[in-house]
Amino acid sequence: MPGTKGAEGGSPLPVDIWSVLLLAPQHVVLLALVGLWLWYWELAVLSKKIDLSRVILCNEPYDIRPQPSSLRILQSTRSCVARITKIVVPMYIGASYVAYRAALGAELPWWQVLAANTAALVQLAALVWVILRSSRMVRRCVARMLLGGGIEGKPLRTNYILLADTLTSYGKPLMDFTAYLVLLFRTPLADPLAVRDLPSNAALHIDLVVGAIPSVIRLVQCLREYRRKEDAWAARRASLFNALKYSSQLPILVHALLSRSGAAHGGQRWVRWAMLLNSVYSFWWDVTMDWKLGLFNFSSAGMERDEVLRHRRLYSVKYYYGAVLYDFVMKFMWLWELHVGRALFRRDLNPVWLHLLEVIRRWIWTFFKIEAEYFSANAKK
Repeated sequence: MPGTKGAEGGSPLPVDIWSVLLLAPQHVVLLALVGLWLWYWELAVLSKKIDLSRVILCNEPYDIRPQPSSLRILQSTRSCVARITKIVVPMYIGASYVAYRAALGAELPWWQVLAANTAALVQLAALVWVILRSSRMVRRCVARMLLGGGIEGKPLRTNYILLADTLTSYGKPLMDFTAYLVLLFRTPLADPLAVRDLPSNAALHIDLVVGAIPSVIRLVQCLREYRRKEDAWAARRASLFNALKYSSQLPILVHALLSRSGAAHGGQRWVRWAMLLNSVYSFWWDVTMDWKLGLFNFSSAGMERDEVLRHRRLYSVKYYYGAVLYDFVMKFMWLWELHVGRALFRRDLNPVWLHLLEVIRRWIWTFFKIEAEYFSANAKK
């Protein structure tokens, strides 16, 4: 790709600007930055409607100090995201510039190549470091999640759910990032990794393990909640069914591993059924269990409520129907691609655009999840 000449030995072929701006190693960093700004925007909207401290705890639940106000939460979030942006954006611009010069065939000094190749790693490390330093509660939740899929009960439970479920939306970008790391440590001075596609076998299947970690964390958390004897049986039963939702992703990952090794003969049909089951189940769970909407609630309690949405709402009705429709489209978009036989976007950029749509879906999901948790916490009021 870099410095490719025309068939007649003329001028270099035009550079694909999208491939330079959307560098494969940078995907997870850019998506995380977009997700953080969307999170800040969400808090800005919610702070005008509810008391955020009743849902999102920043201090220990039994701390004598009062929980930060909605304004304080909003200010600290903006400060954290702005700091991350000041680190990520300049490095992104620099890496893109080096990639552009490499695509034109320019001779680059080794230090520029190394800087461009390591930029994504440094950016992600800085992003994680700033987030963890900015909040003691985030450090607490992340540490417990990574050390055995820990999850605490209410009132801290919502913090864990928001973090862990959001992490599942970054599973595929993290797989790409793992492939980039393997290439980086193999050939750190190679003709910039930034302008090369990441081969699917570059990570020696480590990327599949990394991609499965978020779902495994949620699966373990659900099983831990199911075994928590002090919880009511209805809550424990819901945790068990939630665990089934996350376990339905495991056959898909196993099939991906077998496909790479060439051992997945005749497995396309059953893996598509597994994908369909996962899509249907997770869509129903989002709408009925996470958002507490009555549209698909066919339980005895749901039929007794006789509600399409729910009587307590923060937003206009159109936003709920729009969220349900968007969630449905995202869950079943793979069926459209399977039927049409081509990618939704340009093939080489299809993954990053789909990942962005998934980040937006998760952002919408958190709006209605926080709303549902707020009403549950203030049910008596």
